[in-house]
Amino acid sequence: GEKTFPGSLRVPGTNAAMKIGGFVKGTFVKSFDPLATTDRFIVGSIPVAGSETGVEEETSLTANQSRLNLEMRETTGVGDLRAFVEADFASSGDTFRLRHAYGQYGSILTGKTWSTFYDPLAGPEEIDFEGINGRTILRQTQIRWFPRIGRDWNLQVSFEDPTSKVSEIDLTGNPDEDDPSFNPDYGEEIFSNGVSDLPDLVASIRRTWFKRWHLKTAFVARQVRAQYSQSPDLPTEDELGWGFSTSGAFKAGWFGEGRDNVKFQFIFGEGIGRYVNDPNSIGGQDGVFKPDGSGIKTLPIVAGFAAYQHWWNDTLRSNFIFSGVRIDNHEFQPGDAYERTIRASTNLFWSPTPRVDVAAEFIWGERTNKNGDSGDASQIQFATTYRF
Repeated sequence: GEKTFPGSLRVPGTNAAMKIGGFVKGTFVKSFDPLATTDRFIVGSIPVAGSETGVEEETSLTANQSRLNLEMRETTGVGDLRAFVEADFASSGDTFRLRHAYGQYGSILTGKTWSTFYDPLAGPEEIDFEGINGRTILRQTQIRWFPRIGRDWNLQVSFEDPTSKVSEIDLTGNPDEDDPSFNPDYGEEIFSNGVSDLPDLVASIRRTWFKRWHLKTAFVARQVRAQYSQSPDLPTEDELGWGFSTSGAFKAGWFGEGRDNVKFQFIFGEGIGRYVNDPNSIGGQDGVFKPDGSGIKTLPIVAGFAAYQHWWNDTLRSNFIFSGVRIDNHEFQPGDAYERTIRASTNLFWSPTPRVDVAAEFIWGERTNKNGDSGDASQIQFATTYRF
């Protein structure tokens, strides 16, 4: 009904209700430095010193971030039933792209949606479609169990779609042929393919206080598994990946009439580059093949962000965000391997009515490679959003 499902319409002859939602978003993006993309800010794609990759500074206007969703809910004698589908237009040529497609029945969810490792309540408000480099922003197909354990506690356990991204090692002169670890039988270049075998196991628990603050802890265990794509007769290699996350949000009541808030996430582990936004976008950061072809090594990673939102008045607010990622490279990796990125941004949102946002955002970021080479870039974005 309307009280339990605001904005919904009753399906005639049933106990179910349906709702159509989404928004129309138009975005203007101006890059002041070369980047590999024109409509978003991927920190890991910033060209470093001496690199010729990326495109020149460009301007982009797009509406492909607009979304459309459909939700159905029904209360039955054995539990609540819910189905949700959402898509945007961010595929090539502004074509439809599936974001979410899942169903819930009682305490079981199946389908594609946010990973259990993700914290939807700790997300800062921003324009950039890519999002924060050091945060978990991942949707994948899963089977999730979320039993009720109390009013202020939320437990989730899931098996999720496994995808390993293991980077290539270019053996042309790296290492030197005189190095005992060099194995010429594996060719001059080796590329890797992720191979799915076992699902990722993810669990999380969230505690809420006074309906104002929360803290979420999450854990993931996964098999990082890959195969040499140019030599399919060689054995598949795998290692254990694991990681922890703690995230949360709390009201900073001393400013902004109690509406100001702080949000954060801290992540660490090995072989979980896929669960961190920037390494996932760049690819190849779960692990790396050893140069002698004897197997793979997972990559240790530390990442996180902190954000503060300040309300200037009832319709005007700003967000200040800082984030970082650091990957502990192995000694045998090349000098241009991804080592760390940092990102800082600030924005201003104005909402003349609850369904409309007009916003501007400035973003700066820097990438540093294993050999110390670095490059930085900046970008400004403007957006209007109309929700329905």
